[in-house]
Amino acid sequence: MCMGITRVLAVLPSEKWVGSLSVLTNETVECLEKVTKLAEEARIKNALNSISGHVIVTRMCEEMIVLGSILRSFRNATFKADKNTQQDTKGNPILAVLERVWPCLTHIAEHHSKSEEVTTAMVEFLLVAVSVDSIEKSSAILNEACNIAILMLAILMKEVSPVSVRPVLEFVEGAILTYGQLADRTFSNQEASLANNDDVMVRKILETLLCSAFDTAHSKIIQKGVQRDSNIIAEKNSLDCSSGLLSVFTSCAQHCPLLFMSLRPKPGEEVGGIFTQSLQIASLSIQENQADAARSAMLYLKEMYILVSSKAKSGQNVKGQVLLFSIQGGLITSLISGAFGSFPREILDPAANLLFVVLQLTPANVAEAASTSAVGNATFLLGDSARVATLTALGKCLKGGKPASFLMELFEELWRMHDTGGNIASGDAVMQFTKKFGII
Repeated sequence: MCMGITRVLAVLPSEKWVGSLSVLTNETVECLEKVTKLAEEARIKNALNSISGHVIVTRMCEEMIVLGSILRSFRNATFKADKNTQQDTKGNPILAVLERVWPCLTHIAEHHSKSEEVTTAMVEFLLVAVSVDSIEKSSAILNEACNIAILMLAILMKEVSPVSVRPVLEFVEGAILTYGQLADRTFSNQEASLANNDDVMVRKILETLLCSAFDTAHSKIIQKGVQRDSNIIAEKNSLDCSSGLLSVFTSCAQHCPLLFMSLRPKPGEEVGGIFTQSLQIASLSIQENQADAARSAMLYLKEMYILVSSKAKSGQNVKGQVLLFSIQGGLITSLISGAFGSFPREILDPAANLLFVVLQLTPANVAEAASTSAVGNATFLLGDSARVATLTALGKCLKGGKPASFLMELFEELWRMHDTGGNIASGDAVMQFTKKFGII
């Protein structure tokens, strides 16, 4: 029904959109405001955990989602017409609705961010807000949405109970996806950035958002390292933080690498401290062998290695190369060793793809030493002939003689044989493996 109504509004003259959308959203906005007041009364009475309190909070979340759905449908319906219609900020119908609802949403974020149901609904709405502004890409909507996200992050950072930060990190990804390239434009073309003050504002907003997201997520990851006896829920939330933060890093590598690599630089350095720490987080996540976090780490590192090998040699890029290349040896050893049964099976392909990229960028002597170290480990159970065959296969990839799919197949075979358990060095499977991968 919502889509049908917004399509009707779309055929009206654009100057009537503000009033029409206001009428369409009025009932939902009023309901959201009323239910927010009820939630505040329940909070003051310490009754949010009661049955009625849960009903109120759920209704509040539903109204946020409904309002977001209306705005998304309206934007989709008016997309083509709006591209040909020059509107100033005051004439933006969606912005008019958002300006009315921002105070209510800020209140909800301030008092209810400890509820994962609320943060999930809020993030869904905020993602709609930044995405509906995808044509204008002005900083007005982005600034308000990010202020709410930063408020939620600050509250969650102080929260001791295990509340997931992952939903808010998903908003950070969405903001980077929509606005990241604008922020990077201020690095690559200084004259253009000076002429376009809004791009500079976008850059500052994203800088603040990314630093806040990093601080909050990193604090939860550190808590996991300190509290080894934490419960299962806390452990899961910490791993979610790792995976979510690494996904944010990947989005940065794809859409705003210059901004990302500049965050919090040390005195005299062009590469920021957050980028340096991101490599440490990724390396540790791979070693811990938890599927989601490890996969996110592998995808992030793959993006960064491809990036620094292909971009022009800016100061940041050269420094980034130095940092990435400094972890190559240990990374190669970890990836190969993981194929000996310690990796979850579902991350074998991402591991092989990352290893393939890293091998192409690694000096032969470093790659050979790291590979030899991996197969020389006690976790390799297939015997000397298979060890030589594995090194031979890796050498083919190092020299560019085989595609990534060959390395994926190698990892699958290694994992399958190690997963059987016991010493199988003299089995038929090992003989077949040696013949398949050991021929030069």
